[in-house]
Amino acid sequence: MRLYYTDHFDLPLPPTHRFPMSKYRLLRQAVATSREHADDPLLVPTAATDQQLSLAHCPRYIAAVKRGT
Repeated sequence: MRLYYTDHFDLPLPPTHRFPMSKYRLLRQAVATSREHADDPLLVPTAATDQQLSLAHCPRYIAAVKRGT
């Protein structure tokens, strides 16, 4: 199985945010040290294209995320 992670893309969020970014690093570390996935590579995915994002999001939303607004 191929396993993907993106915990190196750190988004500074308030400490009380419902998605604390540290949980993604902790999950990758747990998977990396598990016996169950010892032979499974951990990979960094390529970034989604705007066309791929548009399959689930409207153009205004994509543009706002790119602007950080």
